Amino acid sequence: MVAEEKTEGQAAPELAAETAGRRMVVLEDFKPVAFLDDDDRASAVRRYSTLFVVDGRTRKGGLGRVLYAENAWGDRLAVKVLTAEEGADLTEEEQQALASRREAAFRREYESSRLLTGIAGFPTLFGQGRIDGQPALIMEWVEGQTLEEARRRLSVDDDGRLSPLVAAAIGRDLFDLLSRMELVDGGLVHRDISPSNVMIRTQRASVEEQAAQGKFDLVLVDFGSTVLPARASSLTVRYGAPQGATPDYAAPEMLTADVARVADMRKSPAVDVYAAASVVYLLLCGRPPFQLGGSSTGGEGAEVASDYLRKTTELPLPVRAAHGESADVTVALDREGEAVAAVRKALADERLSPSNQDLKEALVCVDKRVGEVVLAALEPDQRHRPSAAEMREGLAGFVEAYPANVVAALQGEPLFQDWSFDERRKAGGFEARRRAGARLARWAAVVVALGLGCAAAALCSGVRVTAVGSLPCSLEWGFPLVAALALAPAAAGYLVRWRGGRKRSGLVRGSVALAVVAVAVEAFVLSATVDPAAMKGLLGAAPLACSSAAWCGMVLEYSMSAPSAWATAKRPAQGVSGKGGSV
Repeated sequence: MVAEEKTEGQAAPELAAETAGRRMVVLEDFKPVAFLDDDDRASAVRRYSTLFVVDGRTRKGGLGRVLYAENAWGDRLAVKVLTAEEGADLTEEEQQALASRREAAFRREYESSRLLTGIAGFPTLFGQGRIDGQPALIMEWVEGQTLEEARRRLSVDDDGRLSPLVAAAIGRDLFDLLSRMELVDGGLVHRDISPSNVMIRTQRASVEEQAAQGKFDLVLVDFGSTVLPARASSLTVRYGAPQGATPDYAAPEMLTADVARVADMRKSPAVDVYAAASVVYLLLCGRPPFQLGGSSTGGEGAEVASDYLRKTTELPLPVRAAHGESADVTVALDREGEAVAAVRKALADERLSPSNQDLKEALVCVDKRVGEVVLAALEPDQRHRPSAAEMREGLAGFVEAYPANVVAALQGEPLFQDWSFDERRKAGGFEARRRAGARLARWAAVVVALGLGCAAAALCSGVRVTAVGSLPCSLEWGFPLVAALALAPAAAGYLVRWRGGRKRSGLVRGSVALAVVAVAVEAFVLSATVDPAAMKGLLGAAPLACSSAAWCGMVLEYSMSAPSAWATAKRPAQGVSGKGGSV
């Protein structure tokens, strides 16, 4: 059976023609993702409207199923079709509401995929349409394996643990993807980072080859739960419980609706940081960081609550990486293969031949560093979690310094301090105190300026201005007018700066406004004739004194709010110098 060619706007039902294990489908109402002129648009419609699907390669994909398809030009495509979800205990009205929410989530997935198209690490989106009346997205087919599948191939023990070096490299590249998402249209939050939603592309190199190279071609997929923080959005809901996060990896705020401002918290990139760190924990330890009661957020309310409470009141399970749990560390190293070639070279360069026990102790000592990085991102309070960029740098530092640190541990020397989360946590307390000091400086300056203004108003109250320049006038200045004159520059500076006290632009705006108004006030006072004349100097000095106090407060607040050294310092390049060279 052959389908007739369809142009845009024509509708056709799904057509099936079993030909060499394939069936032909016609995509209705195809709309390209890019803006095209009429000729190019018609060409795109012809290119993607008729597809040949191989059902044997169908994947499950969040809100629907992902079909493998090819067109007449040989393009390998992924066709994601929204599937209906039925609940036996739902009324017809509830079923319609559920279908409406799923379609809204599918539209959100299209919008997120459109924004990420063309960025490395995300599938290319070609357009959207309908198949048999159901919404469908047309994307590139990512040839590869999910992290869950790759983990089984790369594990170095029977519990599914990966080499700490490989786990850190995957984590580094995963957090690099999250860092890119934060740069798109005000930031994108995936909200369902899990091993099944992260793929390793194997088109150019196998999973094992990428592990040996220490760099992975990761692709983040399934954006049905994605949110743009700048836009209004809500989680898809199934039977009253939030759906859009896998509990084993989800941040606590994704597992409850009973926390103040939880809707805003779910739009934070910190949600993805927590989930990605949980995935890296799985790669390190062979299990998620918490032993939860359920495997999906669609269970009973009590089960969801217990998962939330467990993640907010209990500590993660101890990090037990492969080297520490191996009875014979050489067996684990043999399974790691080329992934630890740099370690072997470093040992050879230093002419070290440690015993199995000494090598195991050195590796365990170094592996603790990656545990510090991962655990720092599993903070229950999202305000205390590192950013995706900080996690990427932390894991990159671990990978780069790994051979050098193994040698240092064997020689009893301190490990290279590329990036320590312990130091970051200590700095966090200092940062909080410093921010409190900035607020104190601001309010102290305001109080001093008010005090000076009120003192000047009390002393000058009752003075009479008889002329301004050549213009005669007769105005007696009472307490309110003198105070307003004295405080006008300071008030203008703080109003123009408003909430930008921690930014250089805010300091500049406030300083300029303060200076302009201060000059205007001083020009007025200098041109005025005051009775008694002795008060003119005090009238001119009061605005200057109040302005000086206010400006000092601005400068102190800005300087005390600037990023600390640990956040801005660059990591030094590390290596192992030895008799045979360097690594």
